[in-house]
Amino acid sequence: MAQLHEIVTALEEAYAVDLSSFRVPGAELKPRIVGVSRAPRSGRFPARKQMSDKSYCDEQFVLRQMEGIVFYFQNLQPQPERRKLGF
Repeated sequence: MAQLHEIVTALEEAYAVDLSSFRVPGAELKPRIVGVSRAPRSGRFPARKQMSDKSYCDEQFVLRQMEGIVFYFQNLQPQPERRKLGF
């Protein structure tokens, strides 16, 4: 995540644009399940999940953000002029 934000910052500085909407918001960062303890046979206690210390983001969300940056810059480029045929 840090690498993506570094790239976004570099692009913002290089092109003097606000790309903050392409950053990954903190709400998208969540710990992953790294282990599960089985529930006892008595059923009195539910199974326990062990969560990672580090937070992660959905890969598809990050890819959409990166694609959004690409489309943003593609739309900034002027459309090539169409060649006129004939007289």
